[in-house]
Amino acid sequence: MRTYLDSLMKVAESEAQLGLAAHEDTIYPIRRRAEEIATFHHQRLEELVELCQEENNLYQLTNEYYQRHPELIQASCIEALIIDDKMLALEEIEAHVEYLLESDRMMVTSVDDGVIRYRSR
Repeated sequence: MRTYLDSLMKVAESEAQLGLAAHEDTIYPIRRRAEEIATFHHQRLEELVELCQEENNLYQLTNEYYQRHPELIQASCIEALIIDDKMLALEEIEAHVEYLLESDRMMVTSVDDGVIRYRSR
């Protein structure tokens, strides 16, 4: 996540104006889109910190986040997703949790039967 956010800032600082994305429309101007994406992820990080005021495992945290934002997965919860999409949702939130752990904004509170539980600092 840190590498991704850093790369967005490099793109935003570049002089390039036009981006030809593989899975989106043409991006113009690049700076604005890179800043929008970075802002989205920083807001997600803050929301995950808020959601982890109470201890949560990755599945619980992911489900709570996407229950707040069903428009991002086109479902009411991650349980409604097919297995591939469910894994992608978990991996997306896991990348943010790892960033928060590295930034000392979240901590591991316990590990029970291989299930890691987190809480915000």
